[in-house]
Amino acid sequence: MSANGSDRATILAVDDRPDNLFILQKVIKDRLPECTVLTADSAAAGLSIADDTPIDGMLIDVQMPDMDGIEMCRRLKANSATAHIPVILMTAHSASPTQKTTGLDAGADDFINKPIDNEELIARLRAILRIKKTEDQLRQSASRLAALAERRNRQLAESENYYRSLLYNLHEDIVVVDSNYVITDINNSYLATIGRSAEDVIGHCCYEISHGFDNPCDQYGE
Repeated sequence: MSANGSDRATILAVDDRPDNLFILQKVIKDRLPECTVLTADSAAAGLSIADDTPIDGMLIDVQMPDMDGIEMCRRLKANSATAHIPVILMTAHSASPTQKTTGLDAGADDFINKPIDNEELIARLRAILRIKKTEDQLRQSASRLAALAERRNRQLAESENYYRSLLYNLHEDIVVVDSNYVITDINNSYLATIGRSAEDVIGHCCYEISHGFDNPCDQYGE
């Protein structure tokens, strides 16, 4: 499933040259008919589209006026709403290793050199779309698990509050102790019987509070 919730993936191509956009759009539509192709003639226009439209993959030209493709990529990755969109930067054939390093640091997922080979373009687009689909499924699974855990924790808290309410309001003395005889909880009836506060009791051994013994009660035959 794509970012827009349908089976069609949406690709955004960003280039300041209309002829390049025309070719990209035609090649992608011919080779990947299952994809919708959007175009933008500047980085600013591309960022605006990405903000308003679910995008599954982006092709961004590095050499654009005003804002270049690397800066656009950096802004996309800094925005939580668009950070998960995979980006392929289109670079000149003579792009230096430094430029590619800068692009990777900005968050680019892949590069393709101009002039673009159509087969390579389609292969790289298919690769990033597969990655995007897998990552989306993982995020959805994580979100569902988090929601289930939150609901379970809420149910446990509600159950605990319910049983604590029963415990505190019973008219029988109740003392909860751990395996070391340390009191972990008590009810109001018990506190009334011994005439002490919860702060004086919890954390102390039950045999000290109830009987004034120095050792567990079973050593005295109780």
